[in-house]
Amino acid sequence: MFVKTVTRLACAAAFLASPWLACASYSQTLTMRGALARALVASPRLTAADRDVGIATGQRIQAGALLNPDLSYEQDNSFGSGPYRGTKSAETTLQISQAFEWFGKREARIAAGQAD
Repeated sequence: MFVKTVTRLACAAAFLASPWLACASYSQTLTMRGALARALVASPRLTAADRDVGIATGQRIQAGALLNPDLSYEQDNSFGSGPYRGTKSAETTLQISQAFEWFGKREARIAAGQAD
């Protein structure tokens, strides 16, 4: 009888103390940023969707960028034999070119990049 009473008192004490013990370990608040971070880690679909959003953003930025200029260097009539020996009679050409998109091509490219 004494053992039953002690057991019941121990169970009652554990039951009454359990909310304070649980609150100590789970007292952190969950913010929206933390919830989203946990959801991204736990869900492969959300991770893939986040990656797709990043890809689309990069494509939109790239579509709005200007085309790169071209730089070329050319040297003719050099390192040959006879009068073309060495580099004294060499013809050197340095060329810089920039393509321009006319007739709405750039606007169409930007619109296509934003549509994706």
